[in-house]
Amino acid sequence: LRKYLNSIGALIFVCVQFYTLSLVVWESAYPKCTSMTGCPSGTFCTNTVWDALPTCMDCVHIEPYTNLTATTVEEVCPAEYPFNKWEHREYLEFDHEELW
Repeated sequence: LRKYLNSIGALIFVCVQFYTLSLVVWESAYPKCTSMTGCPSGTFCTNTVWDALPTCMDCVHIEPYTNLTATTVEEVCPAEYPFNKWEHREYLEFDHEELW
């Protein structure tokens, strides 16, 4: 009987560790916020069904939470890179020999 209790105790301990790790991963992936300025670049602040407090969500997932069009989304979630990001690509010079 003692072996079974020790086994169940160890299993419960592992489950608690897994739950704690899941909470840490969730909190680091979706941090809490109070306004749009409290979120990192490329995210927006919104209330979700799962969390009691507002969280920062990735801008890719903005459509289910808002009814914004593509032009108004740029005001809430500005693009990381502008549309002309490849305009000056021929001026970028890399010394490929230096890397080896």
